[in-house]
Amino acid sequence: MQKFQYFFNDTALSESQLSELKAYLLDNRVKRAQIAVTHTTLHDVAKSWQQVNQPPAIWGLLNLWTETTTPIELSKLLDISHSSVVTENVVMPYKDQKGITPIEGSLQVATFKFNQQQSHDEHLNYWRNEHAAIACDLQTTVAYTQNYVAADNIDAVVEELFPVAALTNPLLYFAAEDKQQLKANMATLIASSNKFIDMSSLNVSHLQAYQLI
Repeated sequence: MQKFQYFFNDTALSESQLSELKAYLLDNRVKRAQIAVTHTTLHDVAKSWQQVNQPPAIWGLLNLWTETTTPIELSKLLDISHSSVVTENVVMPYKDQKGITPIEGSLQVATFKFNQQQSHDEHLNYWRNEHAAIACDLQTTVAYTQNYVAADNIDAVVEELFPVAALTNPLLYFAAEDKQQLKANMATLIASSNKFIDMSSLNVSHLQAYQLI
């Protein structure tokens, strides 16, 4: 199946809007759909994590899996900022859920360009085969997906699901038992990230994810 990602500017979607979107996607033969929107109950905490180095900010993300290579027109339902065909690498899968149900946790969505330190293929190989393991080992990640985009303004989208409590607890977020381990884990993650990410292009948001289909 082909995966499409749609970034949108809507900061809130009602249950009726989600139901309408689900029905529309089913009519268009979408096999699987997941949406992530701005937190309502954790708005201030989630906002403190937001980084915008390359506008626009990340307000919402819709993931669609279809058996066609043609994007679905969604402008009547969502304020789409941009969309892409992506190649995904699922490192840690989400738990299987049915219906319009919130996915437990906070979804960290990050977008970035690769830096100029190595070739594109070398960056992609390091990201997939080395950095992914470091990120999952040194954080309390419960789901992790890498999306390769290769668009003009972005190379990659990362989806990392964390326990909600990790947003206000650095020790929990970075899987550390004490401040010394916290410092070491953060240093290792930053060093690994700097090997392939152009930090001036990095955007980050924490969102509430829902399984639609």
